[in-house]
Amino acid sequence: LFPTTVLSDLTSNALINNKETFGPLAAPVKLDMEEEVIRMANNIEVGLAGYFFSWDMGRVAEKLEVGVVWVNMVLFSQGD
Repeated sequence: LFPTTVLSDLTSNALINNKETFGPLAAPVKLDMEEEVIRMANNIEVGLAGYFFSWDMGRVAEKLEVGVVWVNMVLFSQGD
């Protein structure tokens, strides 16, 4: 198994945010406004899944253009 790599201090236009990566990698981006989050998520070329935390689940979930939306939870998977 490989250790998880967490990239930090990324901007919303970082190259990693538009590449499909497989492996233990996290590339969080801090955004302040809900509109920014939705715009960034919908502009990503590979939108397999979306994860977000919100008090108003339906409003945000309906605006995301991804295959699967996970709300107020995360899905962890482990390669064999």
